[in-house]
Amino acid sequence: MAWVKYMRIRVLIDIRLPLKKSKKIKKPGGEGKTVVFKYERLGTFCYICGMLGHSEFRCPKLFNDPDAKREWGPDLRAEMGRKQSGDTSKWLRDEGDSN
Repeated sequence: MAWVKYMRIRVLIDIRLPLKKSKKIKKPGGEGKTVVFKYERLGTFCYICGMLGHSEFRCPKLFNDPDAKREWGPDLRAEMGRKQSGDTSKWLRDEGDSN
């Protein structure tokens, strides 16, 4: 079995908060690792404030600070080169999925 450099998971996020770029995870009594997040199907996203629902051209942060800089980059978006296949584990599918 080969190791892969990523894990693909589906999560619920609170869209009232900026998207997380990364998170440090520490095992009890062990060493910590930083996990970097990438998002699929991101939609309209603001690279200045990190919020979904508006672009950087309509960012409320710009009204208060016209010189606001991008704090998020395009590397937050995951590449969508993976093709869907029917061989997904049945434990990882939604209840209504037919595959």
